Amino acid sequence: MNLQDIVLPLADIIVWTFDAVLVPIGEAIGRRGFEWGAAMVGIAGLAFWLFLQGKYDKEADNNPDQLH
Repeated sequence: MNLQDIVLPLADIIVWTFDAVLVPIGEAIGRRGFEWGAAMVGIAGLAFWLFLQGKYDKEADNNPDQLH
């Protein structure tokens, strides 16, 4: 048994996974506007993060026990 006996089946599994699983998922998502959905989720996450950051900044301004 040499290294090629291990690597070639592993390469076949990777190629099969890409062709049989990832390509159909990518095609299905591309038809449904995944890019817009991902952008909306990102914008919503950014807005939520900025909301929380503002809340934490106000709390830090009111707390005199902060290290500067």
